[in-house]
Amino acid sequence: MTTYLEQGNAFLRQGESLAAREAYERALREGEEAVEVYMALGHVAAVQGEWKTAVSHYTTALQHNPQEAYTYRFRGIAHYELRQYHSALADFNDAIRLSPYDDTAFWLRGRVFAALGDHAWAINSYTQAIELAPNEAIYYEDRAEAWERVENGRLAQEERQKSVNLSLKSTHQ
Repeated sequence: MTTYLEQGNAFLRQGESLAAREAYERALREGEEAVEVYMALGHVAAVQGEWKTAVSHYTTALQHNPQEAYTYRFRGIAHYELRQYHSALADFNDAIRLSPYDDTAFWLRGRVFAALGDHAWAINSYTQAIELAPNEAIYYEDRAEAWERVENGRLAQEERQKSVNLSLKSTHQ
């Protein structure tokens, strides 16, 4: 038997966000797993660019399970999109505390530091992301941008070359 949550997920994969939202809301009414449903509703809101609504749904999911690192990461993304950088930073820090090998959370935290103008801390976060996932070209590209901001053109150029090399390598695989 297919759950409403599964139906919503199928609709979301097909790009039918309104049908997905309806299925998720039905899942809540039917008493399906609230954490997963609120996460899914947050994803639907994010896909639609409704960042405040996404924050609300992710927050509700965290009220049901405050130990879920990915929920903090997704809520951090929504805060970032709303330019609520300090809230985003807190969420990415919580995601990292709960999942210290989440390279994406380190990278996203670096983006927040960059948006706040703290490029030294951005470089630190990008470096941690690269240590965990050394083949992600975007991490090098963002670190190159941060090196430029602290006026180290040589390191910026080296980072850009690493990014290009990784991008070329991934297109030929």
